[in-house]
Amino acid sequence: MQQTHFDANKADIYAMFGNLAFEKFDEYIKKEKIIFYDLTPDVVFNWISTLNDKVINRINFMMNSDPHFTYIGICNFIIMYEYWIRKGKHFHIDNDLANMLVQTDVHKVKSSSIKLPFDSTYFTVPSDLVRIEITDEGEVVYRCYAEGAYVSSIKDGNDNTYLRISMFNNVKNEKNPKEKEGQIGVNLLLPINETDDVFTVLERRLDEMLPLTPTKGMDDYYIKRNYRVIAKRFVLLIINSLLYLQSDKAVLESVNANKIENKKYKKKRSKRSADNSYIRIGKKVTINPSYKKVYEKLNTLDSEGNNRKQYRGQWIVRGHWRNQPYGEGLSQRKLIWIEPYVKGIGELTEMQYTIK
Repeated sequence: MQQTHFDANKADIYAMFGNLAFEKFDEYIKKEKIIFYDLTPDVVFNWISTLNDKVINRINFMMNSDPHFTYIGICNFIIMYEYWIRKGKHFHIDNDLANMLVQTDVHKVKSSSIKLPFDSTYFTVPSDLVRIEITDEGEVVYRCYAEGAYVSSIKDGNDNTYLRISMFNNVKNEKNPKEKEGQIGVNLLLPINETDDVFTVLERRLDEMLPLTPTKGMDDYYIKRNYRVIAKRFVLLIINSLLYLQSDKAVLESVNANKIENKKYKKKRSKRSADNSYIRIGKKVTINPSYKKVYEKLNTLDSEGNNRKQYRGQWIVRGHWRNQPYGEGLSQRKLIWIEPYVKGIGELTEMQYTIK
């Protein structure tokens, strides 16, 4: 099981801000009465100014040497602080369930239907499910795949509720595999209300952040488009997972990875080791073995260049969510997942054509 982003980057945060960084920042936040919604890099910079000279000089040096990298570190610190102070929980979406949820529509689901099992969560997905290949004249140059996403519920000063989703996607240079993988972060704030459906809210936010209008030439357009494709796919998978957790079909299993590892290697766990426990979603959900090839093919994200892929023979009929009335006088509602299914006969065959 892969580490959470928090465990993988915690040492870097302490190296940057000093030991007990989260505890010290929490004291500052409480003293200044700052809510989660108002946490910004400016708040962190103001807090840094109250620390000792050693930390202040270190941050100043980093800002002068590599301001972009330092700014990313500060943004990560804000996200990680919220996960830490709210005692966030790690969820991992099992492979077959994830493959079915990405083929489930949310067009008619009101944003108010989304409920978090905890105030702050971190979701990981099968590494090969949400990915995209960036090509140049048919050759794969970069491979981008989802690592994980922080998801939390926050309120602004007017008591409006928002879903904050902070995604992290890794980028691998296929032309130079030895090069260290890069990382792309995308942060979305989705309003939760009774009027907007999830899909509309998501499209509106993506239009603001990653507009599909060329501004700096075609290279900039293609980069934004590819970021948008994987961000949209990842967010929809997270939202469908949250809806699944509320449904009557939810299957969960608590996994203590530390005990499994200790039993395997027969050694004691260090007190400083990360807590690798997580909650597995959908362990007993399985795809019909004869349909696995269809899901694997149709769930692959491909960059939309001049070459397009189509498939024939079999296809997936997308699933959806039904707000099912129940109870006395049918006055109550519960979410029912209408699962996607495979339709058609014959072998799944791939066709590739060029747009002229």
